[in-house]
Amino acid sequence: MLARRETLGLIVGGVASLLSGCHVPSSAHYKFRMTVEVETPQGLKLGSSVLEVRVTRGMAIGDSSGVSSAIYGEAVVVDLPDGPLFVLLKMPNAGQPLQAVVPDALLGRRSDGPDGVMSDTAKLGSTWFGEYHAELPRTRDNGSQASNNNWPMMVRFRNLNDPQSVEAVQPDVIGVKRILLETTNDDVTTGIEKRLGWLLNLRGSLSRRLRAANPSNPPLSAQITDADFSTEVNRGK
Repeated sequence: MLARRETLGLIVGGVASLLSGCHVPSSAHYKFRMTVEVETPQGLKLGSSVLEVRVTRGMAIGDSSGVSSAIYGEAVVVDLPDGPLFVLLKMPNAGQPLQAVVPDALLGRRSDGPDGVMSDTAKLGSTWFGEYHAELPRTRDNGSQASNNNWPMMVRFRNLNDPQSVEAVQPDVIGVKRILLETTNDDVTTGIEKRLGWLLNLRGSLSRRLRAANPSNPPLSAQITDADFSTEVNRGK
C-alpha cells in the first residue's frame, strides 16, 4: 500500500511539475462542450457541441510566439420554433479566435506568453484537475475598452438547402441567454451534414466572392466557409 501511495505521489507530482511550467509540453489538447441557451416564447431551448482545441509549439520567428492552435468539431445547433440557429466556430470580427477566448473563461485568467498557453492547454486536458466549468462572457476587456465580440458568430438560413441564403443573427434579437463551457472527455460532435447536405460537396466559402456584385463588399455567404460549420465533414477528403 505504501509503495502504491508513493507511486501515485510521483505521478501527481510529475503532472503538477509539468503543468507548473517546469516542463512545458510541445503539444497539448483538450475537449470542451459548448452549450447555447436561447429564451423563446415556447420556453428555454438548448443546443450543444463538443469541440477539441489543439495547440503546438514551434520555432518563434520575428514577432511570432511560435505557438499555433486549431479548433475541431462543428457548430452548435439550437432548434428554434422558426428554424435552427447555428453558432459557428468563427468569431464575428477579426479578433481573438474561439480557441483563444475559451481557455480564458475556463481558467478565469489570460495565459501569459507561449509557456503559459502551453501549460494551460495541458492543464485543461488533464483529468487530474477535474472538469472546468464557466460561462463565456459576452464582452471581453481588451485593456482599453470592452468588446462585444466575445461570442461566436450566429447565423440562420432562409432556406436550409441554399447556403447563399445565410443571414447573420444578433444574439439579443433572437434571445440568446448565455453560452456555457465545460471540459469533457466526450467524443467530438459530428453529423451536421445531415441538416446541411450541401456541406458534403462544399470547399471554401458558401459563395464565390468573385461572383459578388461588389467584390470589395462581399455578401455574408462569401465570408463564411464550410470549416466554420464543421471541420469534420470534409476531413481527409
